[in-house]
Amino acid sequence: MFAAKFLTLITALMLVVSGVGRAQTCHLEFVGEAKFKTGYMFNGSVVGGLSAIRYDSQKDIYFALSDDFSNLGPARFYTLKIDLSDGVLATGDVKFAALTVLRDKDGKPFNKGTIDPEGLAPVKDGTLYISSEGGSKFKFKPFIRQFSADGAYLRDLPIPVKFEPAADGNSGVRHGEVYESLALTPDDKFLFTATESALAQDGPLADIGQSSPSRIIKYDLSLGRSIAEFLYFVEPVAQSPFPPDGFRDNGLVELLALDEFSLIALERSYVKGVGNNIKIFEVSLQNADNIREIDALGKIDLTRVNAARKTLLLDLAELGIRLDNIEGMTFGPRLPDGRRSLILVSDNNFSEEQFTQFLAFAVSAMPATVVAPAVHEIQGAAHRSPLLGRQVENLTGVVTAISTRRNRPGFWLQSESDDGDVATSEGIFISPKSENPKVQIGDKVRVDGRVAERGRQRELTMTQIIDAQVSVLLSGSALPAPIVIGVNGRKPPNQIIDDDGLQEFDPTNDGIDFYESLESMRVAISDPVVVGPASRFGDLVVLPDGGAGTSVRSVRGGIILRKNDFNPERLVVQAGRSQSADLKVGDRFSGAIIGVLDYAFGTFRLIPTEPLPEIAPGKLTPETTSLLKDATHLLVASYNVENLDARDSDEKFNRVARSIVENLTSPDIIGLQEVQDDTGPENDGVVAAEKTFDRLIEAITGMGGPRYEFIQIDPVNNKDGGQPGGNIRVGFLFDPARVKFSRRGFAGALDATTVTRDSTGLRLTLNPGRIYPEERSFRRSRKPLVAEFEFNGQRLFIINNHLNSKGGDDRLFGANQPPEFRSERKRKEQALAVQAFVHEILWRDPHANVIVLGDLNEHEFHAPVHLIAGPFLTNLIATLPQEERYTYIFTGNSQILDHILVSRNLMQTAAPEVDIVHINAEFSRGQRASDHDAVVARFQFE
Repeated sequence: MFAAKFLTLITALMLVVSGVGRAQTCHLEFVGEAKFKTGYMFNGSVVGGLSAIRYDSQKDIYFALSDDFSNLGPARFYTLKIDLSDGVLATGDVKFAALTVLRDKDGKPFNKGTIDPEGLAPVKDGTLYISSEGGSKFKFKPFIRQFSADGAYLRDLPIPVKFEPAADGNSGVRHGEVYESLALTPDDKFLFTATESALAQDGPLADIGQSSPSRIIKYDLSLGRSIAEFLYFVEPVAQSPFPPDGFRDNGLVELLALDEFSLIALERSYVKGVGNNIKIFEVSLQNADNIREIDALGKIDLTRVNAARKTLLLDLAELGIRLDNIEGMTFGPRLPDGRRSLILVSDNNFSEEQFTQFLAFAVSAMPATVVAPAVHEIQGAAHRSPLLGRQVENLTGVVTAISTRRNRPGFWLQSESDDGDVATSEGIFISPKSENPKVQIGDKVRVDGRVAERGRQRELTMTQIIDAQVSVLLSGSALPAPIVIGVNGRKPPNQIIDDDGLQEFDPTNDGIDFYESLESMRVAISDPVVVGPASRFGDLVVLPDGGAGTSVRSVRGGIILRKNDFNPERLVVQAGRSQSADLKVGDRFSGAIIGVLDYAFGTFRLIPTEPLPEIAPGKLTPETTSLLKDATHLLVASYNVENLDARDSDEKFNRVARSIVENLTSPDIIGLQEVQDDTGPENDGVVAAEKTFDRLIEAITGMGGPRYEFIQIDPVNNKDGGQPGGNIRVGFLFDPARVKFSRRGFAGALDATTVTRDSTGLRLTLNPGRIYPEERSFRRSRKPLVAEFEFNGQRLFIINNHLNSKGGDDRLFGANQPPEFRSERKRKEQALAVQAFVHEILWRDPHANVIVLGDLNEHEFHAPVHLIAGPFLTNLIATLPQEERYTYIFTGNSQILDHILVSRNLMQTAAPEVDIVHINAEFSRGQRASDHDAVVARFQFE
């Protein structure tokens, strides 16, 4: 039931629970969300930029304001209905009903770039106040203006002179940092607004460790002017960006007025590489100083000013869901059970990477402290605690493990007895105050603290007790017996991670719920077998029971990722580098691995608390292809060589060379991916890769292979993605003794080749050449390289690709279910570009020999691969048995990323054969040449 997913939050503060007056401690219960993808249309307009929302209780409707600059449509607000009749909010419950165009003083819609609507406050008489941002980069000034119900101009409220932006930027509002919020008191007498951040003369913007002195402005509407201003400190930016110099901000973006002295404030922060962080505060102006007559706060001692008092009500990070750019907030109607609703909405900035998000909460009063709870009561049968935010007293249990992570001090506690319910965990993480005494494994302790959920954006949260006071009651207690994960205990689901969008909690069916039901408990993995080599952090992936009863196993002992099966039976073991460095697929442990089940970095993971059992090594060795070249057979390969650059060690070059000569049997043509410039990731402006290719060719020759020649095109510095400074690119090696290559022209990084026809047939205008290098989808991404070869009188066009990476996709065990694979959109666009070039060749000559190969960064069953194939190409990978289809292993999932596709003429006349040569992906970093296996195809040309 959805009720099992409700988030409950108790604040130790006051919030409006009824329509009149104030209440005691409140309880906010998350009751769902609704989303609209960017591009959703209503009445001919693009819905987006919803920067404010307000509920009209008289008409039971909502108003939502778009912050469109009149660029995508006229400045406007929407009327909408939100159905909360069943007490929950879901996609489909939000319906747009009407659109109203705002008009300027001349009675016409605003011209483009003359308004930035941000704040909205409906009046009981049917009119509305709307604020518009301004700033030094805008050609228009900010305003607070009253409009009629049909969008006609009525009047302006005066803006204090000190708010007007100066030409030099030294005073006034900063660009886009003012009047995001508007709030009317319940009696419609006073209107509040605020600067999003400090005026230029008042102080700095919010940053890491630095707050910003904002101003809350109070208007008396009967007088038609401001009567007071109050100092409000915007919180510092909470997290560091990635990269470290990346964008970050925080600002005051919304207010609700409870009365003329009490407000609810919404702060919205965005940090590059981290995402959005949203917090809601209660604000009291009761004892705050009126600073209306102070023109520049930067010239006075702010410690002598009584600022608005603020107290945190809700940190939305505790919801454990992906948050968009939340900017609007309103109280809504009562829910069926009598509780008041609270609605939030996001401004998607009209970005395809974002979405319009509505969040709903139920507000009620309830006690704040729970005495002597059991752990399973705190955990609940859900991914979030039903007691979230509550104070707990006299929680007892046994210490089962102690955290060794510096940024996560604390320990795991487990109840001494079990309630018998497989859906509820008996373990929990404790984050104590620093002054608490240290504990040891086996200590029975008492804990007093607050229930919280902690986690990253788009990941699940982990239930814990924070700010905990801990006292040791008894030492040397026996630890609870571990729950066995496997056929002799609790067997994890072997296909479904989640099939209900986290709407139902079903540990027997959904892998994500199965592991949640064991969160923080002692568990044992019986007869574990390795299905993925350890990461550079020492994490490896295993299956219980030697892999018995699991889904499709690879031919060499891994587990195959399939279209509808991402293998929830896999489990990450945080083994550590020293204990996992040499492990490979098929290695087995001689006994059970015992530890506590944690969640971090988007997946559940076992932290061993006992020494790992001995290893029974498997017999896996690198493969050698059975496809051999001869006088009539051409051998073509695709090989990702994992950021190879001229400064790499001799060992790295020798490993790559040996794999090419011995395992791939020296193909005639090799499409290489991930070749870096001559200085590698050193960001020094070097783009040439001649030394990198030359070192590889020399190493191959030294191993007894042919003296290859290379083909490549240097990119524009730092314009092709990959490691900064590395200038990653694709290229070819070819054996001139077997294959003819005729250079035609000298293509630069942005010179596009095309096809033409001469007396000998179809030709490339530039050989080699890049395909559509200035196409939008290839910006900051590797460009495809096409080359024309000849073998036994047959001409071939080979396109080498390395499509956009999967970076930014949701984790399989993340908070978004089903996961969103955001990176796929760019790969689709790139695939269409490659398809268009293939079509150009085959339209001119349907019998042309075309090969498309490379690291497509995509599974064979997803759209980008199908788009490249189109109606023209056949993916040779599809001719292999399912258990052979993998070139890469990520978190234990054996999967296809590297492909070779061929045109119809090759399929009909050249008897193509394909082999995935498993030489790298299954082996540890110290045993392999790359993290990808190679793909080899053989073609017969009489």
